[in-house]
Amino acid sequence: MIAKAEGNPLFAEEIAQVLRERGALRQGESGLEFDAAAARALPASLENMLLERIEQLDETARGLLQAAAVVGRRFSLEVATRAARLNGAGAASAERLQALELIVPDAESGVFRFNSALLQEAIYQSLLSARREALHGSVAAVLEESYGERAPEIADLLANHYVATPRAEKAVVYMRLAGEKALRMYSLDEAALRFRQVIELIEKVPGCANDVFLVDTLLNVSRVLYYKAAFNELIALIERHVPLVERLGDPGRLGRFLFELGYAHCFNANAEVGKPLLERALALAEENGDERLVAYVLMGLMWEHIYWEPPTAATRAAQRRMAERAEAIGRRLGDHWVTVKVISALAIDDLVFGRPAGTRREALRLIEYSRETGDPRGRSMGLYCLAWADGFSFDFAGAIDNADESMRIGLSPIDRYVAQAAKGWALVRAERAQEALPLLETLTAQVERDGFSQMRYTTDVALGVAQVATGAWTRGVRTIADRMALAEAHGQHFATIGHYALGEVYARMALREGKAGWREISRNLAFTLSALPRATALARRHLERACTLAREIDMPSTLASALYSRGRLERRKSGAARAAPLLAEARAIAAANGLEELAGIVDAEAKAGT
Repeated sequence: MIAKAEGNPLFAEEIAQVLRERGALRQGESGLEFDAAAARALPASLENMLLERIEQLDETARGLLQAAAVVGRRFSLEVATRAARLNGAGAASAERLQALELIVPDAESGVFRFNSALLQEAIYQSLLSARREALHGSVAAVLEESYGERAPEIADLLANHYVATPRAEKAVVYMRLAGEKALRMYSLDEAALRFRQVIELIEKVPGCANDVFLVDTLLNVSRVLYYKAAFNELIALIERHVPLVERLGDPGRLGRFLFELGYAHCFNANAEVGKPLLERALALAEENGDERLVAYVLMGLMWEHIYWEPPTAATRAAQRRMAERAEAIGRRLGDHWVTVKVISALAIDDLVFGRPAGTRREALRLIEYSRETGDPRGRSMGLYCLAWADGFSFDFAGAIDNADESMRIGLSPIDRYVAQAAKGWALVRAERAQEALPLLETLTAQVERDGFSQMRYTTDVALGVAQVATGAWTRGVRTIADRMALAEAHGQHFATIGHYALGEVYARMALREGKAGWREISRNLAFTLSALPRATALARRHLERACTLAREIDMPSTLASALYSRGRLERRKSGAARAAPLLAEARAIAAANGLEELAGIVDAEAKAGT
């Protein structure tokens, strides 16, 4: 036994069981007795050993074990008995199987389980495909009959059984129900897997579901992929099905489809594609009186406006009108998700345009809405909005704490990414670049992989500053400059932040701030030789450009920050007289916009100059 088992205790146990059942190993008067003649040749593997034991059973007991193996490691005796069509013979067979220690009862749950997972797997794998399919179908039918109208509660279980049968029309129904259940629970990987399985099975078995069923499944998976920020996959999956949805002639489904696709394109930095799709979806929603879809599309257009529309008074007024209408619809319909997405869009709109006080106001509304409704999504969004507001108000410790809490409670990757970006910015501005760098590098790689390209316009600037601060000067400046060049074509607010960041980088070089040693200098020798003599001029140029753009589009916090940086630079390079008006204006703007931390920093700089 020891030699045959080769150190596997389960194998040794099964050898002992086989020998006992053959009569080769028995309890005698003087102890264990071994009959070599009865032992015969033992099976070569544990699996074969297990199967030999099963083959010795009568047909009824063997049939019960096979049905139970299809149910799973744990099984209801009633379900296995009915699936094996044993009528009243199940109980007696179960007693025999217990005596052989093949199955054991679970007193607490009232079900049985196999003595080992390997036993259940060996029996299952030994079934011929036709027998396996038949048993899966029988188990599924028994479960459906037992649960009746409550069958959707075990949709995942029924899906697993029906997918192993030729009943594809049943499998897709329960797969989708299982996916919808997982989506409600924010088990996003499970939901995505189930919906993909539905789509693959429909494509593999034509006729197992109609086109409406397929389109509704695509709408479900698009929602999952949005939550996962997987915009590349979302677009690739559903864009090819637009002609199918057009042919349906169903304006409601077409409108929803166009919304999901257009919204994804905007986050994928393809607003020139996404905006027309959203506008068409809005027209369909208005025409058909679909208020929920109207709210969704207006919310989508708000996000498109934030990042891709020219920052004018007209676009801001349009934002407020869309927000007011969409939020009212969301509240009236009890649609918490669209409601909090509208409010968070207002918060980020204020942030992008340099009004962190407005961001804070909307963030607190999100948290209050979450408290009123019990929906945690509003709180996680409110916290990341607070983190951004704190970071742009120079309260970096508060920003980091709020971002961490948002990441902790956030239900979806897209929300956690936004919180992660806020934390990265705060760490950079708090001069904790060593901590910020790995966080921002990981985030940038994730959003690049998934196609959340819109996020890159903010994260790349922070990443570039972190790279500079950790000694990769050439790489960091290039990261900021490359993203700023793209920003010039899409929206002045991105370019403004890029100019401000580059101005800060060059100002620190000009003022010899930081701890650059010979290693950093030699590592960036070409850049140092080129930029260092011009650092003051480059700092002035970028900071002045940031001020000009911030005035044009009315970005008070960015303007105040850039004026402060200019004042700090000029005080050291040209004297207090030249710095004074810059610092005075920065102080006035900070005070007028609730930027107390920045106002205090400006005051300290002004006093140092006197």
